[in-house]
Amino acid sequence: MQSTVQQLTLEMDVSVAVGIGFGETAASAEINARKAIRHSKKKESSGIVVIQEDGVMIESVG
Repeated sequence: MQSTVQQLTLEMDVSVAVGIGFGETAASAEINARKAIRHSKKKESSGIVVIQEDGVMIESVG
């Protein structure tokens, strides 16, 4: 998936933010996904941020 993010960034000449959220309900998963996207947008490099059900954040770096 990281290679897809890098490819999109190069082809479209824009930064790409990816956030994935997990939760016990669809609503809590959406909240975590939105937090993950916000965090991903703050990063200098394109990357993938995952927020787990328990709130633990995982950042993918290459």
